Amino acid sequence: MDQHEVPSRQLLDFTKADVISPRIEPPRPVLVVAGVKPNPVMKVVLAPLAYAKVPAFWQIQVVGLHPGKGEPTQLPADTPTEFRVEIDLDGVTGTIGVDVIGATHNQKIQVTTDKT
Repeated sequence: MDQHEVPSRQLLDFTKADVISPRIEPPRPVLVVAGVKPNPVMKVVLAPLAYAKVPAFWQIQVVGLHPGKGEPTQLPADTPTEFRVEIDLDGVTGTIGVDVIGATHNQKIQVTTDKT
């Protein structure tokens, strides 16, 4: 087994995406995404794209990571399972907001940071 093996990735669809801003100063918006992954052993992460210049809407992909070789897979492999993931939007917010990218659709969300 190659110790540097990277688990395979795939874009996943999501059923809900919201930006939550806890009532703290300064505001720290968090993107929360929920949906159904194809199996319980898949790990779901939110992966912001890299930009040289801040875009209007920063794209953030909903990515499913399949287990690599040697990782546990004892649970039933074909049982759809709900997921909920979140990411702090500090440093990954466009001038208007974020664009959540799934396998078959995306959702643009305006983000207010109130940075003055």
